[in-house]
Amino acid sequence: MNVSPYLSAIQSLNGEIPGEKYKDLHTIAAQIIKNDREKSAFLDSGYTNRIRSALLPHLRILVGNKLKLVDVVVEALKSDDVLVIKQALGAKWFFDAKNEHISVDYFVKNILSYISLRTRLELTKTLAHYLVGHDKKADEFFEKFSDLYGTERTLPLLVACSEEYIFDAILKRKIVLPPRILSVLYRRYPQLVIRYLQLGNDINKHNKEERKLHKIDLNQYASFLPALVKNHTQEFVELYECLPSRGRNVIRLGSTRAEFFLKNGTELLIKKPKRLLELLPLKLVSNKLSTQQFETMFENLFPKYQADFVVHYLISKLCYYPQEKKFNLLEEKYKLLYGKSILDNRDFYFESWLFKLLPTEKKEAYAKRMLRTLVGTNKFLDKQEYLPPSESIPLLKERISKASLNERMVLIQYMINSCSLYDSKDDLLEVLQYYNTRHKNERSEVLYVMLNTLVEQIDIKTLQKEHWRILWEIIQRAYVKGELFTDKSILMYKQLFNGALHHFLKQCKVEETKDEAKLVLDKLVGIVLDCNLEHQMSLEFIKDCAPELKRECLQKFLTAVPLKYPETHEVWNKSDNKLKFVPYLVRSIHEFNVKNLYTVETKKKTRSKSGATITDSEGNEIKQSKLMLRDYPWLLKLSVDLIKDSQKCNVHKTRILYAYHRRTLRQHDRELYQSIIDSDPELINDIESFDAMHVLKHAHGKVLSKWKLYLDACREKLHLNNKAVIYFVTTTKWHQKLPIEFVQQCLLDIKEKGSTLMLGILLEGNAFGKIVQPYLPKDEDIDVDEDDAKETYEIISSLPKAMNLSNPPVSFEVISAFCQGDYVTLATHTLTSVAQRVPVDRVRTFANQLVDKPISVRKLSIRLVFQVSSKTESREFLARIWSTEKNTSIREVLAKMIFDVFVQTPNDETWQLINVCINGLTRDDQAVFGVLNVICAVDKQYICKYIQAYLKKIDSFGKDDINYGVKSKLICHLVDQISVNILHFLTEELITDLMKRDLFDYSHEFILEVYLFSKPSIFNKRLNTLMEIIGTKLKDYGKSNSEPFLSRLGSNSIRTFFKKVFEKAFKRDKEEMLTKLINASLNLISTKLKPWQDMFIFIYGNLANDYVEAPTLEDFGAKLAITVARLVKEFGSDMILNIISEILKDKLCYRHVSRAESMNRMFTVIENLTEGNPRLGALVGINMLKRWELDNYDERYDVLVEKWEAIDDPMVRATLYNFQNIF
Repeated sequence: MNVSPYLSAIQSLNGEIPGEKYKDLHTIAAQIIKNDREKSAFLDSGYTNRIRSALLPHLRILVGNKLKLVDVVVEALKSDDVLVIKQALGAKWFFDAKNEHISVDYFVKNILSYISLRTRLELTKTLAHYLVGHDKKADEFFEKFSDLYGTERTLPLLVACSEEYIFDAILKRKIVLPPRILSVLYRRYPQLVIRYLQLGNDINKHNKEERKLHKIDLNQYASFLPALVKNHTQEFVELYECLPSRGRNVIRLGSTRAEFFLKNGTELLIKKPKRLLELLPLKLVSNKLSTQQFETMFENLFPKYQADFVVHYLISKLCYYPQEKKFNLLEEKYKLLYGKSILDNRDFYFESWLFKLLPTEKKEAYAKRMLRTLVGTNKFLDKQEYLPPSESIPLLKERISKASLNERMVLIQYMINSCSLYDSKDDLLEVLQYYNTRHKNERSEVLYVMLNTLVEQIDIKTLQKEHWRILWEIIQRAYVKGELFTDKSILMYKQLFNGALHHFLKQCKVEETKDEAKLVLDKLVGIVLDCNLEHQMSLEFIKDCAPELKRECLQKFLTAVPLKYPETHEVWNKSDNKLKFVPYLVRSIHEFNVKNLYTVETKKKTRSKSGATITDSEGNEIKQSKLMLRDYPWLLKLSVDLIKDSQKCNVHKTRILYAYHRRTLRQHDRELYQSIIDSDPELINDIESFDAMHVLKHAHGKVLSKWKLYLDACREKLHLNNKAVIYFVTTTKWHQKLPIEFVQQCLLDIKEKGSTLMLGILLEGNAFGKIVQPYLPKDEDIDVDEDDAKETYEIISSLPKAMNLSNPPVSFEVISAFCQGDYVTLATHTLTSVAQRVPVDRVRTFANQLVDKPISVRKLSIRLVFQVSSKTESREFLARIWSTEKNTSIREVLAKMIFDVFVQTPNDETWQLINVCINGLTRDDQAVFGVLNVICAVDKQYICKYIQAYLKKIDSFGKDDINYGVKSKLICHLVDQISVNILHFLTEELITDLMKRDLFDYSHEFILEVYLFSKPSIFNKRLNTLMEIIGTKLKDYGKSNSEPFLSRLGSNSIRTFFKKVFEKAFKRDKEEMLTKLINASLNLISTKLKPWQDMFIFIYGNLANDYVEAPTLEDFGAKLAITVARLVKEFGSDMILNIISEILKDKLCYRHVSRAESMNRMFTVIENLTEGNPRLGALVGINMLKRWELDNYDERYDVLVEKWEAIDDPMVRATLYNFQNIF
């Protein structure tokens, strides 16, 4: 073929398929090797007339591999042909670590500088594989490669290094390991991986110093952590517990790992079930633990405080505990922990989860006790369902006779609920009979509510034939009247029909009832089909069918469908009917064959290709054959229709459904599926999956006979970037005739969508470049006035994507046509892709040609050079460009690159580079400051110098260059990133310098969390410095009594700062230092301000001061009695008591305290405050209480109310009565 020497050369090889052509190529190589003269000539010249020149590089590497010639393999690695490179990388003898040439110096000198980026990455992976067991060499390779090209690009090599070296490198280079590499390392060095993961464990005190050097985020390893369970359960639990909730929520252990967990960590589970039980399948836990272990674990699930007890949560954990013992266990543990019966807690009255657990003999007495509390209220009638059905049903019937429609619906629900609560099937039968007699002609919504309540509250598969006889009448009547389809609640109907099918299928096996059951079953199947096909209700009627009944159920439907809905019926013309219903049946058949055929109950079975042998209850062997699609012609015909329809579909979501159906057909019966494709000249195998690949591999002629259809399909799907389609087309290159047909037709239809992409895959870069030359952009601008402008642009825009697919890649000269004007954006991805696949010297040469181009193209050239250069080359290049470049947009790009180089490889050379960058900033580079202030990424060794250089540069700008507000923001954004770990590496002089700057607008967290508390030994010194700075800012306040605290904007930041200081007081963290901070803050405020200048801050500070000075809550309440009285006197009004109440109510209930503990803390404070000052204690305490919580604290509340009622004060009485009236 003249267009492509590469394809022509492949076609010239003997054979029809790739395997045969590769065999011919190997035969030629063997013949050359046999002839010494020809071998010598070929190795010297690289030429032989046995094969066309386009394939000579392939032949050369084959010969070199067989002869084990090092230079030939090195030469092949420098190629830009992927297939040649793969042959070189596959030379096992070459990469044997025992070879002398497997050394860092050899690779750096002879290989790395001459190969492409992609080859370098694959070479790194290959070396990693062969260097395992040769730790010293691997360490040397990783060290040198990292220094040259960066750690990230060298990470695959790390898995071959020694354990000690790996961890040192992680700390030194701040390596964050990808989960995939972590998994590989875990198989070699499990203790190393655990040590690495501990870098994300803030609770671990043993590696505190290591975490200062390098800290990781454990969240990114949430999917990996379960791998630790088998052999390191204790470590897994430790790491799991320190994960934040979003990380823990994604971890669930499968059955195998759960088994290992229970084998090694049972005691941990019993001790900490609140966190660990969610990890494990509850059924497995219930089965594996002994009764004593399970009950101990269950006890540990109980919260400390009764008010935090959630009854349905605890009951849910008893799901697999013996039913008759559930209540006794719950009652026993509840009484043990809280000192009273669970039935005495009014919070759990009318809790159906609890009520259903009660023994039958206790239910009636408990129900009447609960109802007595509602006598005289509207709720009494609503809870009559808790009475025994023998009492509730007559009462409810009486009320129904006088009720409206909506009320009747609710009352019928109550009847069914009452039967459910007492598990009374006899009473349920009475309710169904009553409904079928008295309410069968109610409106359809009554029917829906009744049926919905029934399936929610009753396990309908346990109903007897008497119940189903009535239910069947109800279903039939609703179907005839058309009421069955008035509501689209699929879940309810699915459960109802599944229950009905289950019952009547079982009845068909009982001699006495089988005739009647078969008639009913036929009608029921017809109704279900009607719901699916005529009312689009999509009921999955087979999925939940019992295993022993599934076969009969499937066969019933497969037989019924063609009788009720023949092929000509209009239902098959309705939208989505075929696409949803037919695949569902085919999938059900396949799943039955795969799963249920061999798992019917626990009966003995024997696998075979045609079916299984099961033993019935009488010991007789029964042969069960597979269900086959070919036995149901109507279903086969509809399945074929779907395959035809799928080839015309362009809607993505619908295509997925078609593809899923095709896959099911292939899995069910590949021979049948292929015969369907082969028998129809318009059908082809699916190219979006690996279906077509299978045929191409095993029956090449079938693809060739329909090449035009395959070509059209490929052209249509290629623009979606489907990897299976790209792989399919790529594979055809080594087949006989097929690629020629594709190329010739695409050349004829080159303007048709997808043709250029096909050519890009099938042709080598040089050939493709020549073909598309006429279509390359000629001008910088798109000529929108041309008649065919849109068509022209579509062709032009398809070319870069096609260039990405060519192998070997297209030349840079072809791509350069896009490096102009309106077409630059099209070239970006292609340039990056090609630059990764050709030797770096060619990339650098081309990039230098773009230096004089417009800004957008110059950015591309900079990125290309940076992408392919070594670290040393990158530093020199960036330093040179930075010193001459004036464009601010390009300077921002350069600054980001310089910063990345410094962060990834912190050393003296990169420090000099970043220092030059910072010193070279101008007032026009404000965007660059944002790039450079990410100091959390800077190596700790250079962090101090870095911040000093950054600040010095900002300070060097005058008012006319950058205004004061912008300077402040830049500094504060920098300071906000200073963590405790970073602060350890800063000098005290630098820290003090930072503090004296105006940080209060943005950096409160730094001052409070980092600066003050990070080093206890110098806390006093830093506190004095801080107070001096704030005092200076407040020195003008208080001179004029008319000047409010917020008279200037700056003071608002200081006010917010003090609020955060006082807020910390209530967390009781670092108490000694915190007490000093609160005292100093309050003294400063009292000195500089009058109380009325900021009443809230003044009050807040006094409360905070009391809290940190009081060792216990009781002492805090007593101190409050004195402080509140003083504050009321100072402000001269009780109005401030509302502020005090709000502060206390908010701060005593901080985030990590449970509801119950919050209330207990509040009561303790109120009680002691009331004791010290009854009047003020009452006024503050009443406003602190939360009305909805009081039921759990009747005794403490009653004692307080008794004290408050005894206070002879009108304000106290008014406040108390107002609270009680609202309550």
